[in-house]
Amino acid sequence: MISITKTICKAESLIDIAPLGKATQSSLSKWSKPNDAQRAVTDIGNANFAFHTNKEQNPWWQLTLDKPRCIEYIILHNRKDACKEKSRKLTVELFDGEEYIKIYDGDLLFDAEPDGLPLVLPCKYPKEIKLIKIVSQINEYFHLSKVNALAKHHQLTFIAMRSDGFGERLKAILNAMVLSENFDGRFLFHWFGMSDNKHHAIVEVDEIFSENFINKFHIDRTKLNKMKLIDLMDIAKSSTWIVSEYIKEHDAIIVQQNISAQLLKDARVDIDFANRYKEVFNEIELSESLEYVKTYANSIQLREHPVAIHLRAGDIIYGIHRIMGDYTRKVVSFSIAEKLIRDLLQQGYSPVLFGQDEKLLEYFKDKFGVMLSCELSNQSFSITQQAFFDIVLMSRCEQIFAGTSGFATVASWIGGCQLIDPFRKFTKEESLEIIDLAFKTQKFDDRISSLQKAFACWSYFYIYGEKCATNKKLWKFLNLAIKYDSENDFYYLILACSFYNGKRIEDAEKILYERFLIADKQIYSIIKVLSRPGYLGKVLTISLYIDGIKPYAKLGHPMAALCMAICKKALGNNDSYVYFKELYLKNRSEKYSIFDKYIT
Repeated sequence: MISITKTICKAESLIDIAPLGKATQSSLSKWSKPNDAQRAVTDIGNANFAFHTNKEQNPWWQLTLDKPRCIEYIILHNRKDACKEKSRKLTVELFDGEEYIKIYDGDLLFDAEPDGLPLVLPCKYPKEIKLIKIVSQINEYFHLSKVNALAKHHQLTFIAMRSDGFGERLKAILNAMVLSENFDGRFLFHWFGMSDNKHHAIVEVDEIFSENFINKFHIDRTKLNKMKLIDLMDIAKSSTWIVSEYIKEHDAIIVQQNISAQLLKDARVDIDFANRYKEVFNEIELSESLEYVKTYANSIQLREHPVAIHLRAGDIIYGIHRIMGDYTRKVVSFSIAEKLIRDLLQQGYSPVLFGQDEKLLEYFKDKFGVMLSCELSNQSFSITQQAFFDIVLMSRCEQIFAGTSGFATVASWIGGCQLIDPFRKFTKEESLEIIDLAFKTQKFDDRISSLQKAFACWSYFYIYGEKCATNKKLWKFLNLAIKYDSENDFYYLILACSFYNGKRIEDAEKILYERFLIADKQIYSIIKVLSRPGYLGKVLTISLYIDGIKPYAKLGHPMAALCMAICKKALGNNDSYVYFKELYLKNRSEKYSIFDKYIT
């Protein structure tokens, strides 16, 4: 027999909210089970009845809902094996907080699914209900096998929205697709444009996906602006959150991050993401050009025991993210990569290198004979096709060594292969020693660029874990970073912080003054460093490093106060901004007045 309960739920978009309530009953019989009343709203399997009262006048069972709700139907399932007549004459009442409303007072013999028809009671009462009470009108035992309370199902919509790199966007799309599948909801995505296509593989949406996929799932900015949205992470901040409850007040849930195991645990959601990603990835309808790339990447003959190493580079070494510390872990420095390649070859693996620095890749190929993704692909591929080729080819490797790269993460998801962070492959001490040895002589192959060297020096500083240079090694590598990337004011500001920390206040003020003098001529100027937002715009990177400046700003040192004012303004902390701005204006001499424009 087809389930009438499921049929109603599907036809009218209803869900059973009875399991969310707390059940009680008038008495417990000798046949009662533990948690007897509550069993009526859970799965009792092959048991014949859920609850069982004593024989008494007007025995009852009731359900107090977790919160007031509008109920569409109540469905009562009789005892399955025998004694069905004992539940023949019933009264069903709803309590809205003020009065009881009788929706059924009848004498009818009914059955239970799946073998018979249950008692289906429509209850189109306009108010929200707090309690459901079922009373037997005879002096008898009272028992039922199941009670359903059906309420409107507000379909969840999950919208993938990332505005950064290709890998991160695909991660959001995969997560949104899996979540919508799990919650029987709707998947949508928005594809942002990208101004920096020099370092990113972002092109127009119709160059990535098929026309059919776009028509079905893409939502444009105009429609988005009319929707009330909530970020999945904002929901997760609630101590006891249920995703489906938020959709009543919002049109959709934004998905733009990884779905962590802890988040799922807190949400009481049981989703096997690991085994769903590959299937969901194959459900994405790609453009013809990317479908060709996917087929091409899967046809490449790899060596035995292939292992991917994703070096990355792009905007983190050669672009705007040079002025931030947030993304250090996304890139594998050339010195760490060299040690990793050597170790893997000795262990019998066949490294395949992925990255954007072609000269560095060529250096590793000549030195170790490793395979390069860029040479395995079709040389006519666009930057977007190459990026997608890298993801698919990487997914075919046994292991992937990469930092916190979106590319590498997606590849590990769809390939089911282990993702290993080189920052954890080696201990802190080992990593520092590897970098230190690489710079002992400072003699490098010409194909290792100055900016690659600067990043490796910064990696030493970052891995060490100090916010300021406090020993000879840190001073050495900070100064080397400046030597190899002299236009990057991020390093100069860290240097100034280190001077303040070492009580070399005049040196700190001098270096800041000199960098502000040329700020208008610098692409990676100190102004950009102090005001550059970090991850998803929620963090200002440099604020993690300039705590040491604050005491000297309060003591009246103008450059320290100016830096604090610019930083606080970028963070949106208006009170602190005004405080440090006034300190600066109060203590600056005439020669500093040319910098007033940066805080007005």
